[in-house]
Amino acid sequence: MRIDYRPSWLLALALIGTLPSTMVAQAGPEGLTCLRASEDSITGDREQELRSLVLWLQSELGEFDSLIDILQDPSVEICLAERLFGMQGYFEVESNRIVLNGTLEPGLQRAVAIHELRHAQQNQMGICLDPALSMRSTARLVLAMEADASAIGAGIAWVLREAGEPDVWDALA
Repeated sequence: MRIDYRPSWLLALALIGTLPSTMVAQAGPEGLTCLRASEDSITGDREQELRSLVLWLQSELGEFDSLIDILQDPSVEICLAERLFGMQGYFEVESNRIVLNGTLEPGLQRAVAIHELRHAQQNQMGICLDPALSMRSTARLVLAMEADASAIGAGIAWVLREAGEPDVWDALA
């Protein structure tokens, strides 16, 4: 069973008070531009922006090999959306796609990308929701997954800050 972030799960979780109601406002991304880390063909400014983000992640996450492996997986796609509602990014299980808000400042966009890479890694490790779980257990698992991705992201931001790259840390602060 895979993690299911379709709106029905988010709505159910919001209804029981485990997620902010703004998380349910996502109605679909507008103006999606996507790229796989292995792609070399760049056709426009948005693709160049994505390529720069991927190259930054590959160079700065060097000691976090498992996240680099996720990034370089040819099935994983990184996308920028012209507009997201109620969130800054998300991982879409069915398409193995990371979608980021394309209007974010670079430091915050990098922070969100790291967070969503962790969700892709969780999915690859088999950490997932199960329809047999109760609503309470589902909510707890989602919160645990979010806490894990947030902690990993903050830890990486701190390591980057200590290495002289404070942008991600400052964006999270």
